[in-house]
Amino acid sequence: MRTEPAVERALMAGIDYRAGRHMPPVTAAGAPHERTPTVKEIPIDPTKVNTFLTPAELAERWKVSRGVLANWRAQGKGPGFIRLGPKGGCIVYRLSEVEAYEAERYVAGSQAG
Repeated sequence: MRTEPAVERALMAGIDYRAGRHMPPVTAAGAPHERTPTVKEIPIDPTKVNTFLTPAELAERWKVSRGVLANWRAQGKGPGFIRLGPKGGCIVYRLSEVEAYEAERYVAGSQAG
């Protein structure tokens, strides 16, 4: 039985041609290969696992609406943010950038007003 060239290439590349997903590499005997790291694995610091805030979390932290944050993003104001996802629909803020933004705007009690 001959397979289609596209299917053959997909199988050789480790892609499940039926679902478009990557498959684990397989030995000639059909057993999966051991995972070989292709990039340097960086240990995760458990104290910094949640280093990002969603717009909803930041809005709650600052007691503003998510719309205010959206307007600031459109105007280039506010802390830096990251646009994730294939179409950039997921927005997150680095906690370190939010804290730096807050520190820049700190006003001591005697300087207020």
